[in-house]
Amino acid sequence: MSKQDYRRNIRLKGHDYSQSGLYFVRICTIHHVKLREFIVMPNPIHGIVEIVHVMKTTLATMVGSYKSAVSKHVHPMGYVEFAWQRNYHEHIIRNAQSCQHIAQYITNKPVTWEKDRQGLLDQD
Repeated sequence: MSKQDYRRNIRLKGHDYSQSGLYFVRICTIHHVKLREFIVMPNPIHGIVEIVHVMKTTLATMVGSYKSAVSKHVHPMGYVEFAWQRNYHEHIIRNAQSCQHIAQYITNKPVTWEKDRQGLLDQD
């Protein structure tokens, strides 16, 4: 068996991962895409995606595939009303300053979301 074929089981033996609980998850990509700063909010997901090498697929295809995969897993779990909005927002990051600004926006999003939810956003 080659080193690539061998995958050790990283799950806690005997633990039922369908139980309620908190789980920290890190998902890595292989070589082509890096997910930089990101946050999952109650209804949107914000993130900076870095395409490291030219790929045969597009950003739109990656987003569509992600949305499809999530939907296919969520619906059988009983969340039959779950649906994505038809499109998505994108912005081409052209320089380090813009990247830093957007990363800060993502980092601060939970605070601004909570203030907006409470009607406090414009009162600062």
